[in-house]
Amino acid sequence: MVFRMRSSGNVVLGFLLVALTVAQGGLGYLLRKVPPHYHTLSAPPGHQAFVAQTLGDPQFGFRMAGLRLQHEGNLDGRILPYKSMDYKRLADWFSLLDRMDATSSVTPTMAAFLFVSSQTPEDTRYLVDYLERHAMRDPQHKWRWLAQAVHIAWYRLGDRDRSLGLAKELADLPVSDLPYWARQMQVFILMDLGEKPSARAILEKIAETDHNLPENERLWMQRFIQRHLSD
Repeated sequence: MVFRMRSSGNVVLGFLLVALTVAQGGLGYLLRKVPPHYHTLSAPPGHQAFVAQTLGDPQFGFRMAGLRLQHEGNLDGRILPYKSMDYKRLADWFSLLDRMDATSSVTPTMAAFLFVSSQTPEDTRYLVDYLERHAMRDPQHKWRWLAQAVHIAWYRLGDRDRSLGLAKELADLPVSDLPYWARQMQVFILMDLGEKPSARAILEKIAETDHNLPENERLWMQRFIQRHLSD
């Protein structure tokens, strides 16, 4: 009796598997001429609307939206190149996520190291602007993202004036432990622009006015000026 029940159960299961296989094949045949629909990034909701969608758990909403953005352009098995994305809308999402969690480095990391790979350099202007805003929310802890914006503006965006402006902004930050390399970024940009006198003046000012300047840094500046800025 038990053997018969098992046998009948196996027959039913086999029939269901065959039926599902046929149904799947039929569905694929019917959809064979339907073109793929590429997902496009929707505009971000307002802050209050987004908070309401999280059902009282903003951190959960932040993480889910961040995870979704990380995979933007590679959803549902369809690949969309970065150059086809709306970078202004993407930057708006970044700003929204910053309002949900201003201390996390996930969002600026996506901007600086993932979406910066767009094949259209002009797209990175929105990333540069976002990274500047993100850094200026808390310069003491977020100044590194301003340094990253300097790099992107120079090497990816190709906007030398923007890069120099950001480098000057970085050097003027009221951050007590700002590394000397960050304060000197504008020096190297000025050198590339052919403005050696301005670059030299900056290094000389640092050497003269910074009484906490380590001796090795002072010696490096002197040698650098002699070798590269003495003309």
